[in-house]
Amino acid sequence: MLMLCECAPTKAPTSISTKGMPHEEWLTLRRQGIGGSDAAAVLGFNPYQSPYSIWASKLGLSKEQDMHDNEPMRQGRDLEGYVASRFCEQEGKRTRRASQMLRHPDFPWMIANIDRRIVGERAGLECKTSKDIHLVRYRNGEYPAEHYCQCLHYLAVTGMDHWYLAVLVFGTGLLVFRIERDEEEIAELIRAERAFWEGHVLTHIPPPIDGHRATKEALGQVFPRARSGYIDCPEPSLLDQYTRVRSDMDELKKIKDQLGNQIRSLICDHEGMGSATHVARWTNTKRTHINGAALARDYPQIDLARYTIVTESRSLYVQEMEESQWTNC
Repeated sequence: MLMLCECAPTKAPTSISTKGMPHEEWLTLRRQGIGGSDAAAVLGFNPYQSPYSIWASKLGLSKEQDMHDNEPMRQGRDLEGYVASRFCEQEGKRTRRASQMLRHPDFPWMIANIDRRIVGERAGLECKTSKDIHLVRYRNGEYPAEHYCQCLHYLAVTGMDHWYLAVLVFGTGLLVFRIERDEEEIAELIRAERAFWEGHVLTHIPPPIDGHRATKEALGQVFPRARSGYIDCPEPSLLDQYTRVRSDMDELKKIKDQLGNQIRSLICDHEGMGSATHVARWTNTKRTHINGAALARDYPQIDLARYTIVTESRSLYVQEMEESQWTNC
């Protein structure tokens, strides 16, 4: 049983300098514990990673998620300094870079690579970037659960009092949130991480398989090649369930398509219709296509406008809504 008083470290976390450390060495160190970006996945809140994908990467069975993997990660890393600078400008604070990997003194499997420390406060800063199309995730002063888990993990490792989350929304502005230390939630986080580390990573027993895309990708890396031959299915009901669900999905698609056409027939040439609980829109959209055959035939003396094909179609959207929202449409 983990008591609330056990949440705060009994002493300062140990640290290893990561300044100038080769990237592969840094990745090796990350496999030796649960980091801040792993915390949300362990709890099932990460849209990009799952418990199984984290488990496989910690055991070296799959590729460790690399900060150089894709363009969003690259941009987030490259813009970290800019986000920190904007945070200081907006909040009137000073920060200090933290080029260290921290380790909880009581729970050594808890590690942290924090972005910045706040000068003059027992606090840290996590820098994020986001597309403006994701702004809805930050409405009404809220922020994604995976960010909260990450900051909570850092509070657990460092023993600090609060954490700042600064999110640069491209083309919109900088959003800043302050996350206070919550001993009860930190205790729950530590329980979950301990159960994952001791019950799965140390024992090499995989966590339950879920439907996450990251789990599918990790399974493909853990078992990259098929050997010849078949095996007897240890759980025949799985195959029965799969074929039954697939059949149900096909039938549900037919029903969905029929309902959609019925809705279209009622909307007719209007923009949409609504009820006390739902709104349906049948909107016009345009798509522009290039006539590839004509372009290849006449290249290089071409006028692109001559080969531009514009097609129009309508897209149907149905969503739940409050009655007051419909009356204001």
